[in-house]
Amino acid sequence: MRTPLVVSLAAGLALAAQLVAGQGKTIQAPLVPPTSRRLASDFELRDGNGQPVRLSDSRGSVVLLDFWATKCGGCVEEIPHFIEIASAYRAKGLRTIGVAEDIIYENLSGADQAWQQVKPFVRDHKMTYPVVLDDRDVHRAYNITALPLTYLLDRQGRIAASYGGVVDRRNVEANIATLLQERR
Repeated sequence: MRTPLVVSLAAGLALAAQLVAGQGKTIQAPLVPPTSRRLASDFELRDGNGQPVRLSDSRGSVVLLDFWATKCGGCVEEIPHFIEIASAYRAKGLRTIGVAEDIIYENLSGADQAWQQVKPFVRDHKMTYPVVLDDRDVHRAYNITALPLTYLLDRQGRIAASYGGVVDRRNVEANIATLLQERR
């Protein structure tokens, strides 16, 4: 029979192990004031069907831009939140784009090998928003040094917030709500 002290110690050790492993910690980001925002680098990348997805086509919408990889633990942790957020805010003017970093993250030989990993992941996780494969130019333009990396862009395509790590869902949703209310 476990005593309350043993249960408390076990729970404390489990929490400590999660924190050491980096789990349970989320990132919040303040919104950059509109006058200090810089334009996000435009790109044209291909989705799983070979169709082009241009970031500039999202002007007029608030954009959640997520750089992720199929074998990145933090990325996998936050994708269900992004699916729900994309669904909840799509009709209000949010566009969500996932940029898979598998070629670089997994040191793969190219797009064919990456899509062999990414397409089943997108299907199995029921990702409802566009997913494209990154290329080295976009990787450099966004200075990606770690994953997950998420940006919120305002309706003019400017970077309003950036998250280096697993996002705090409440913070992301609050920032999205604020950006959706901003005047153009």
